[in-house]
Amino acid sequence: IAVPSFSASGGGSEYAEMARQLTEIVRNDLKTIPIFNLADNAVYNNVGYHNHNNIPFDLYTQFKIDAVALGQIFPDPKGIKVHSRLFSVRDKSSLFGKSIVGKKSQVRYLAHTISSHILYHFTGATGIFKSRITYSSNRELDSSKNSEIWVMDWDGGHQRRITYSPSLKKFPTFGPGNSGIVYTSFINNNADVYHLSLTGGTAEKIFASRMTDMAPAIS
Repeated sequence: IAVPSFSASGGGSEYAEMARQLTEIVRNDLKTIPIFNLADNAVYNNVGYHNHNNIPFDLYTQFKIDAVALGQIFPDPKGIKVHSRLFSVRDKSSLFGKSIVGKKSQVRYLAHTISSHILYHFTGATGIFKSRITYSSNRELDSSKNSEIWVMDWDGGHQRRITYSPSLKKFPTFGPGNSGIVYTSFINNNADVYHLSLTGGTAEKIFASRMTDMAPAIS
């Protein structure tokens, strides 16, 4: 599969940079899936620039490319609109075309969504591209008795800390949808369960006993 550089239609250098980021993230996503063999720079250098109206299918055939994924971004009242298209090189036909809209701060999410569309077409599964990871860490703290809860994209991008209170925190777990995170905190020298919104803020104690309350989950 080939993923030529996404193009920006309007928006100046800011949108050109977002197009570059989209291309990089989609390529990196697809590289993690064993069924895909990503085209290298030699392919793109020989094929040259093109859009969906003048795809050089014969050149792609010479490089044994089976599919080409193209993307174009546009300014939108909500921030950014991305058109993504997937083409079959053998049939010289369109496999799908989709448009998604998001905020400028959601470039990573939009890219992961495009990767999910591509994977779904070939496998019927959307994969893990839009998954998130939550973990506890004391990497920016002086004491091993303190830790904070962090959230990041599945590929390590968009890392952000969502707790700030001093205490040892363990076993953070996502709830369904946007229901937040639950975790065990030792803030009162006892293992109690707290709930925290994904936007951060003040954690709410939701379960406490004299016993050790560990590894919570939201049903």
